Amino acid sequence: MRRTVYLNGAFLPEDQAQISMFDRGFLMGDAVYEVTTVIEGKLIEFPAHMARLARSLGEVEIPFAVILRIAHATGLRVEERRFTLAEAISAEEAFITASPVFAAAVVEIDGTPIGTGTPGPITQALRAEHIRQSLAEAL
Repeated sequence: MRRTVYLNGAFLPEDQAQISMFDRGFLMGDAVYEVTTVIEGKLIEFPAHMARLARSLGEVEIPFAVILRIAHATGLRVEERRFTLAEAISAEEAFITASPVFAAAVVEIDGTPIGTGTPGPITQALRAEHIRQSLAEAL
């Protein structure tokens, strides 16, 4: 099975994807891993999970925290709440955050395209600003 990956704003065949050996996520292993359980469609101990996640994000500047800061600073309206799968599928844009990719567009869910099926302008702008700030802070 040939996989396609999203890297640095482009969809590429997996064997063509490369990251710099100086990438902070690669060098430092920056990551946060927090787990919650879903039983009968409910997130169990969700407040405790969110508290652990917030604590961990405070220790390592993970992209989601940076993205939120950028969004607020640029005047984007941020609504922090749970959303349904149906809302996600009908969204204009969606993205995930992770150290190696900053913000990566989600272009489909369960085979259904999100928006136009390509990275949207808000996702691209947030990602570009995050990269700009990261480069400005780089040694």
